[in-house]
Amino acid sequence: MFELLKAGGILMVPILACSILALAIILERFWTLRPSRVTPQHTINELWRWIKKKELNGRKLKALQGSSPLGRILAGGLMNAKHGREIMKESIEHEASQVIHELERFLNPLGTVATITPLLGLLGTVIGMIKVFAEIQLAGVGDAGNLAGGISEALITTLRA
Repeated sequence: MFELLKAGGILMVPILACSILALAIILERFWTLRPSRVTPQHTINELWRWIKKKELNGRKLKALQGSSPLGRILAGGLMNAKHGREIMKESIEHEASQVIHELERFLNPLGTVATITPLLGLLGTVIGMIKVFAEIQLAGVGDAGNLAGGISEALITTLRA
């Protein structure tokens, strides 16, 4: 494994770092977004039990709000239930948008890593090809010097672009 990294050159270091970062984000998102955490089954059952027994109060709403993202959305709506249907709907939508924003945490960095890593690989390929053609131009393989010079120049401009 180390020999593969070594043969890949210096660009293998950021590629490896990007891979580790992506894996860490993916594992964290799998752990955070598991259904038993986001929408626990007992939350709805417990809420219905409180409502039927008329035990729903501010303390239980706070507990519901802290229990899960689903509980937070439900509590946001129930806290504004006395203000009418429209206000309740708006508070649920507002709370849901905040919860969604939190649940989507680290997805932009993951997208950035997913975009950068192949480009780093392409950059490594270009650098490798430049080295190969520069060597061919210096040492020569028959009459390939002119060809190697042109290809090397094209790859250098690709690298700089």
